[in-house]
Formats: sequence, structure tokens, C-alpha cells
Amino acid sequence: MTMVAAPPQAAPLAVNVSINVNADVRHVVGGVSSFSREKFINIHAINSDLEWWGGNAQSLNQPQEVPDLLNGFVKNLDVYFGRDSGSMAYELTRVPQGSQPGYADANAMASLSALPRTYGYHTAAQRTVVGSAEFEKRMASWVLVAQERPFFPNGYPIANQGWAFSRTDTQAAPFGSSTGHFIGNYLARYFNQSGSVGAGAGIIKPKFVEAINEPLYTLIDDPAPHLAGYPRPTYNDVFRYHDGVRNQVRPLNTARQVQVGGYTPAFPDFEEAEPSNAALFARWNARDGAWLGGAGRNMDFVSLHLYDFEGIPKNGNVYKQYRKGSNVEATFDMLDYAMNWAYGGQLKPLVISEYGARAHQVEPNAWTPQRDWFYLKAMNSLMLQFMERPDRIAKAIPFVVLKGEWGRTSVPYNWRLLRQAFEDGTPANAGNGTWVYTEMVNFYRLWNGVKGTRLESWAADRDFLVDAYVDGAAKDLYVIINSLESTPRTVDLKLLGIPAGSTVTQVEQRHLYPDANGRPILSTSTSASVPGSVVLGSEATMVLRIRYSTAPAQPHTLSQSRHYATVGSSTVLTNIVAGSTHNFTVPNVTPGANGEAVLRLGVGREHGKSLQPVITFNGVTLSVPTDYRGYDQYNGGKGRSRFFGVLEIPVPLSALRASNNIGVRFPDSGGAISSVVLDNSVSTRSLARQ
Repeated sequence: MTMVAAPPQAAPLAVNVSINVNADVRHVVGGVSSFSREKFINIHAINSDLEWWGGNAQSLNQPQEVPDLLNGFVKNLDVYFGRDSGSMAYELTRVPQGSQPGYADANAMASLSALPRTYGYHTAAQRTVVGSAEFEKRMASWVLVAQERPFFPNGYPIANQGWAFSRTDTQAAPFGSSTGHFIGNYLARYFNQSGSVGAGAGIIKPKFVEAINEPLYTLIDDPAPHLAGYPRPTYNDVFRYHDGVRNQVRPLNTARQVQVGGYTPAFPDFEEAEPSNAALFARWNARDGAWLGGAGRNMDFVSLHLYDFEGIPKNGNVYKQYRKGSNVEATFDMLDYAMNWAYGGQLKPLVISEYGARAHQVEPNAWTPQRDWFYLKAMNSLMLQFMERPDRIAKAIPFVVLKGEWGRTSVPYNWRLLRQAFEDGTPANAGNGTWVYTEMVNFYRLWNGVKGTRLESWAADRDFLVDAYVDGAAKDLYVIINSLESTPRTVDLKLLGIPAGSTVTQVEQRHLYPDANGRPILSTSTSASVPGSVVLGSEATMVLRIRYSTAPAQPHTLSQSRHYATVGSSTVLTNIVAGSTHNFTVPNVTPGANGEAVLRLGVGREHGKSLQPVITFNGVTLSVPTDYRGYDQYNGGKGRSRFFGVLEIPVPLSALRASNNIGVRFPDSGGAISSVVLDNSVSTRSLARQ
């Protein structure tokens, strides 16, 4: 960690951004009012991963600067475990074919399972740590995922065995049953079935199982060279495969059930065209809409991956295609809008099993701290947007692996917690293979300690994401501020609702920002009082930990709920026709005397089309802001292919009714309305904005 007093950045813009935190108001979103570190502060690894240890093959037989990372990193920074894809694939290579062609030998699996279940690949000393309650308790909601090879039944052979999963597709054994039979037996035999921790019962069973990782991309859109010669599936083949897997997993795991879901798209670009259909939202109709209307109905959760694209070289230019900001809002709203319509108001949980950034232009290069910054800034912005949906998101896993030697190409894998010391290129570290932290560790250092009850918070500018929590036991109040702006800005901070008898004893300020050379800096400082204003760096994140003599209490509540417009057609999409009023109804709303309401309009349109519709809400004409979250998506012609985002439009409380009629009229044709959602927040006291 680099320690500096203040960020050496250019002078901020003149207009300050006002941020309020109401410390006496508990913020409840869909019944959830606390910060779950298990849900959000985790890593793409599990406790039994051998990469936690140095001196082994996974570490190129080199030592680590921190010999015991489970204690030094996981425990000390209060990190939870997220996802694993390698262990199941390795165990499959040990399993022979059974009497039924294309199916694993379940009896052999029973005898082979003891070694991995009891941490048999570890030394005795390591088993004492790995199998302790401290680390097994952090495994309660991890995600197991199958990779496309050899799990998808296309004839690809299983290494060291030579057999392949059966492609049989009959009424008795639907497509995917062979893989599901293996995964079901793996879950039933290779894991602790009781859920007890630290009792020697073995590795904790996953909570979530993704039937396959990024299948449409890896099997259809851009299959790897090793899949040449194997049949290319259809979208429906992939979706039916999920059903086949789930239908086998369920009956084999009745004692301690798991949730099965998918379909884990790599690029959920709902507004995009298809190879055979150039229309906007053709991809949604062919893929995601078809998934939700078919096999998705039978899944326990919906999973997807979300990445900012920091630099895509194309036609001599570098394109930035960000999710953070309005795009990720539109993605979530469209999924929920469609599920609300298709499933009669029942929304399946969302699992974001990978998120972060790609930096295509520099990914083939050796490690640099600047490249890590691209990943860090995306992770912080996206996570704060995920945190706005604590009731909807069951797990969100930043894509940070440990050492990732399995992903080495001509250079080491990019998205790592650890690198070798010599990778910094300094003469002092030449030839030093010791494993040290990359800059990615600063994500976890920044968020260290954050927990507690969520407080009501507000920013005057939607390009600033703000959240706040109070940890009553520690008497700490945390304020988190993230900037989507590409230049430094000054933020004016007002803490309201602090009782007169509660005094500040210490303020710790953590600021993760890029220096003048684009290298991430985590600066920390302490003071005796809360700053009235702070300078937030370009796309930076700040955490303020404010310790009080007495923790502020929350006698008031802000209850936030989302309400979805009814869909009066066979599709959630409403094609935009110039001058036509598109009508929607949002029912079942309980207006409040105090609080706030926002109409969220999801829109997909070609760049240059209007984003300023005329909107009436129960006859009241709303003022549509000209700004929306994040960058403008066009980015001077070097951004996203088209606009897909949410317009967030304030609604006066006086206009709210139990059933609300909304009219939307654009001046030009083209594109579609993808979602209409009313965000209704009811407070037990008025919320003055300062």
C-alpha cells in the first residue's frame, strides 16, 4: 500500500457535488437493511485452492511474501470465498466411465471422493488451517461452475480417461443428463453434507451451481480452436442442457440441496443485433428472452457476467465500452421487468459470478500497476451499483483469482491477486520469484471493516455513487463515495441526524485513485473531525470511517421498493414510434407522505436519437434530466455501438397513486423501451437535501 497525505491530481472542476447522509434513517431495500460482506467482499477462489500456498506446483515452487494467505489476507481483511471451476474438472479426470456409455461410474466416485473431501491434497499443517471453522464458515454461499469442455456433451474426451459425456437426448434421458449425473454425484459425495464447519466433516458444499460457464460465447459465437471438428450447438441445445443438469442434480442432493442456474452469458448485450438479424434487441429475443421463457423458468437463479471494456483496438482507434453507469441499470431492470412479466411477479435471484474489466489493448503485455487500475476502478463502481440491489443480488464476485498459472499464455494471467516480485521490472527484484500482492489487493484493503446497518444517503449528481453504514458495536459510521467522472471533483459532505451527545473520536480516510501516471494509489490518513469537503480523484473511490463516542441510532426508516409496469403484449419491448404515446400502468404502489420516487425508463436506441421523451405521470408532465449515470456511451464515436441505458426521472410524491398511468412520447422513431420501473421510497420523516 502506498501511503500519501493527499492525491497529487489536477485541480477539480469548480462545481462541487453535494452529498448527504442521514444517520438517523435506516435504509431498507426490499426488506434488506445491512451490508453483507459474504455477498460482496469475496474472491474468485475457495478455501481448498492450493494457490493459497507457496512452494508447490501451483506456485511454480516459489515462496510467498505472506506464507499463510488464508490468515494474512482472508481473515485479516474479512474476505469470503466466491467461485471455483477447476476442482470439479480435475476430479473428473480421475473418474472412469460406468456401465452406461457416456456416464460416470458412480461407485468409483464414491471411493475417489474421500481424498478431495477431506483436503487430502494439502499437507497436515495446511489442513489444520483450511479445515478450521474460521475458513469453512466463509464458504456458505460459494459458486461451483462447469467449464464448456469437457462438460458440455459434444463428444469432447475427458482427459486421462478417453470417454466423453453422452449426447443422448430421449424422454428418459434428456440432453445434458449425462453431465448432470456426474455433477449430482459429485455434489452428493465430494462435500460435507451436514453444513457443519470446523468439525472435520470436509469441504463445504456449494450453494450455487452454474451448469456451464459462458456457453454461447465459448461454444457458438467464438469457439476455441480445440473445439474444431466438434458439433456446434444451437442456443436451444445449450438451454435444454441446463434442464438436463438440474433434473439430475436435484434427486441426488435431497439431504442438502443446492441451487442450479445459468445461463451465465459472457456479454449480456441485450440491445445488440444477431448474425442473422440486424434489428435492435434481436439478441435479447434470440437469447435471453428465449432463455427466460424456456429453461430459465426451471432454474433457481439467473447468473451473468458484467465487464467494463477499457480499451478495444479497432480501426486504428481505442474504444471504451462501459457497463458502469446507465448501462448496467438497464441490464438489471430489463431482466427483472421480463421476469416480473413472465413469472407472475416472482423474480429469481441474480448471481453476478464474474465482474470487473477487460483491457484488451494491454492484456497481451507484462504486468503493470496501470493495468490493475483499469480493473480496480470498474470493480468499485460496479459493486456500488450492485449494492443498490441487496434484495435482488444473491452473490457478486469480482474476477480476482489467486495466481492463475493455469491461465498463463505468453504472459501471466492478468486478473490476479498475486504476482512474482520480478514482474515489476526493477533491478532490485530481478530474478526474485517470490509471490507478492498485485494492486488488486487494494480493493480489499479499501473495503476492510465496512459493515453494519445501511443509512439513507444521497448525491446531487448521479455520476456519484454514495452509500453509508453504521456498525453500532464498533461505533463506526462508514461513508463510501465513488465517482464515475473522468476528472477530479470536490464533494461537499453533510452528515445529518447525528445526536447531540455523540462526538467524533477519529476519522480515517481511505482514497483509491490513479496518480498522474495512471498507477493506483491507496492513500490513508486520520484526523479528529469530519471533513466538510473532500477531493475525489478521477473514477476514484473513497471510504470514510468515522468513529463516534456513541453510535448514531436510527429511529426513522426509509423503505424502498421497485414496481414494474404491466406488459400488454407478447414481448417486454415497446418499439418507439415518433409522436406516438406509449402507455404503461404501474399498479400496487403505496404512496407515502415523505420520501422520494423515481421513474426508471430503460431505452435502447441508435446514437443521435432523442433521449428526451415527453413523459406524463397520472397527467403530470415530468421533467426529464439531460444527464444520466456514467459516460454518454457514444464517447465521441469510440464507445458502445448504441445507447442502452436507464433514464432516471424524479416523480413528485403528489403525483403518486396506487395505480399509475404513464405516457411516453419520443419525437423520433427507432429503438425500443426495454423497461418501465417505478422506484418508490417511503420515509418516516422528511428528507431535506442540502
